[in-house]
Amino acid sequence: MGWRAVTWSAVAVGALAAVALGVYALLAGADKASGLAGVIVGFCEIGALVLGVVGWAAERRAAPASTAPTAPTAPAPAPAQPQAQNGKFAISAERIEKAQFGDGNTQHNA
Repeated sequence: MGWRAVTWSAVAVGALAAVALGVYALLAGADKASGLAGVIVGFCEIGALVLGVVGWAAERRAAPASTAPTAPTAPAPAPAQPQAQNGKFAISAERIEKAQFGDGNTQHNA
């Protein structure tokens, strides 16, 4: 049975229980209906727990093997340092994200 069918079945059962509780409250009174409401809520909580565990287990089984933890690997070797030109510093931005470099208060983009 697909997840869509399970979901809509749960919605249908919940709607039916709500209608039945409303009818029972009209016929028997609110005091007696509150006890029945507690029982209905208890069953709903158990159903939600079961569906949550089943969904979690299905998600774990369907996870691709590439997401499984692997043994740590050695870091990549550092790239060769660039040579300075014209007496200025040479900066390698090969593995840097979102950085700003400048000479005093002046930025030179090359």
